[in-house]
Amino acid sequence: MSSGTPVGQPPPRPGPRRRLLRWWRSRDALSRLHRWLLLRALPVALAFLGLYVLNGALMGWTDAYNVLVGIDSPGTPGPPGPRGRCRSWAGRRSRPSWEESSVTW
Repeated sequence: MSSGTPVGQPPPRPGPRRRLLRWWRSRDALSRLHRWLLLRALPVALAFLGLYVLNGALMGWTDAYNVLVGIDSPGTPGPPGPRGRCRSWAGRRSRPSWEESSVTW
């Protein structure tokens, strides 16, 4: 009568791969809200966080925070140079369509 495990000891824990597969298969048991938060909102929030970190590294953390909160516009002219010219060009391209739509409305 040998079952493979010694008597009186619990069976061995499943490995990390087995636990990950079990967790992934059990996602259907979640409520609709929890499933949406896990599979839709979490990747979007991580992408948003990644863009914020990238902006903080490129243009400075204070400027990135001010743009995030809405204190500054991302299209405000910056210092001269390639970055300033690029931001200025993007701001000029977005203005005519906004002004045109408000006039024709």
